[in-house]
Amino acid sequence: MSENKRTPGQKRLFWALTIFIGFIALAILGELFYENIINKILNVIWIVLFALVTIFISIGILVVVGLRKEANKVLDALLEGSLTILDVSDFFRMLVNTVKDVFYRFINFSAPYLAYILGITIYAVLLLIYKNVGKTFDVTILTVVITIILVASTSFYISISHKRIEMEDKLREFKKTFNKTFNDTLEVVIFLFFITMDSTKLFFLPRSLNVPIKAEIAGYNFMERSFFLNGGLKITVSIIVIAIALEIVRYMLRLVAQARKFYTTIDSEMTRVEKQKMAIRMSFNAAKPNMVIFITYTTLLLAVFLIFPRLKLLSMLTASLTLLILDIYDSKRLVFSEKTDLISRIFKKVFRI
Repeated sequence: MSENKRTPGQKRLFWALTIFIGFIALAILGELFYENIINKILNVIWIVLFALVTIFISIGILVVVGLRKEANKVLDALLEGSLTILDVSDFFRMLVNTVKDVFYRFINFSAPYLAYILGITIYAVLLLIYKNVGKTFDVTILTVVITIILVASTSFYISISHKRIEMEDKLREFKKTFNKTFNDTLEVVIFLFFITMDSTKLFFLPRSLNVPIKAEIAGYNFMERSFFLNGGLKITVSIIVIAIALEIVRYMLRLVAQARKFYTTIDSEMTRVEKQKMAIRMSFNAAKPNMVIFITYTTLLLAVFLIFPRLKLLSMLTASLTLLILDIYDSKRLVFSEKTDLISRIFKKVFRI
């Protein structure tokens, strides 16, 4: 039987059972954390029940000994006391509603600041983990793992944050502001982490963590700067080429996916080849703004990373491979839409794209 077909009596019974089960669960948890808490609760209940029974018997005795008027006065007093409890209950209900209203206003106001605080916390935790491991062990594998986790979790969060928020939701404004701010903050956090993860001059870290880190595989030192022309140049160039090639493959997949959608909307009187050509042109034109931003961003990011150790190029390669796997796994990602992220907004403004 669906919930809409339940009778009021059934709903009351279900609520009573839910409250009872919840009480038992809380009692068990309380006993785990606070010794003899169940005994104390039962003692309070016993005192309350004993008081009620005492009052009941006392009223009966008053009637038996001929003090009926006095018994009625006691009943009237109990009634008025009960009504007073209703007034107190109404006051507390009003107080709770006021507190809730103030709470909703506060968190709507504080949404961007909470996003900043969360972003800074994520950055600090990542850096502390990385530095603590790096002062003793090789961080090559750790760098790859952290890159995969950051890219995958960020992509997942962005996808769920773009879901429609119901208008009647009291936290609608909070969710909207928090998601927008936190998306931008995540971009900054990821960029800062990869820029500063190997730095030995971070003033906010203790001296014990501001130490050089080691990252090496089969004699290839990832801590040497990428533009050095000494040993390993072929590997460095290969990392750059593969990373960019993976990004190109990602965009080709998006072009194909978008072209297939456009293909179904084209006039059926055209030949198959003509429809395919037109669909590809339409897909390319739709993707062109994003493609310009992508090429510009990748070029600048590569130029910056060439100044730093090769470990950052490895991160770039890992990020590209992770995003490609996510695109293949979830075809919904293969859709071109107007870029509203922080980097896209900056590029549009600076380069007038």
